[in-house]
Amino acid sequence: MSSSTERNGLVKNPGRIRVGDRVTIYRRGKSGIWCADFWFDDEHRRTSLKTQNKKVAIQRAVKLDNELIDGSFRTSATNTLIVDAISDYLTYLQNENRARKTIVRYRGELNGFYDFCLGRRARRLTQITPTLFDRYRAGLKTRHKPGTVYHESVVVKQFLRWSISRRLIADDPLADYKLQKPVSEPKPAPSLPEVWQFLDAAKEPLRARLAVLAFTGMRSGELQRLRMEDVDLAGPRGQRGEVFVPVAVEIADHHGGRPAAGQQS
Repeated sequence: MSSSTERNGLVKNPGRIRVGDRVTIYRRGKSGIWCADFWFDDEHRRTSLKTQNKKVAIQRAVKLDNELIDGSFRTSATNTLIVDAISDYLTYLQNENRARKTIVRYRGELNGFYDFCLGRRARRLTQITPTLFDRYRAGLKTRHKPGTVYHESVVVKQFLRWSISRRLIADDPLADYKLQKPVSEPKPAPSLPEVWQFLDAAKEPLRARLAVLAFTGMRSGELQRLRMEDVDLAGPRGQRGEVFVPVAVEIADHHGGRPAAGQQS
């Protein structure tokens, strides 16, 4: 019988069930798992429907048939190794000009995830499951604070979403995996006398930098990107849309030591 006859669904086999216009399902193996036969990109394909239930198999086959018809079906590169996908993802981040420290952190976290998967004999993207991710996060909790566990979990989920966009995997195994962001714990801050103790002990130009950080709330990264034209000790005179940070007298007069009584912010 010709292949064109098979493609037109004219094969008469009591063990095969035609579903829709393009899919045929049948039981396979001793376990009786339902599989689907179909044609895509002029190639014969077969995929497991991952169920022994006929009703569920038909439902999944109908969905597959609809995806083939409307063009939303995406093939899965089932042989994609996790380590290869991570390498490609990090290259993508570099091409997107992500900060070096971000890439370094992501590399360490994703390599840690890969090492965990490798220890569970999961080498391919298709072997990542919610249960595997549960165990990975449980291990993180024994070594890290909740905030770190949350961040590293988010990085893995971002990596898998990127893998979907590159068609390295057909379905995101963690698509329905919900992460609860931990409540931020209040961090201790030095008192004003302690701040002056730091400043008195520091030398220029470190003293000026510490003063800016202490009395503006500016982050270290923002200070590193600060330019001369961003500083106006006389007061705000800028264009619409600019955000002004008040300059405390401690910063303007830091060369002269502590401000006089009544001048401290």
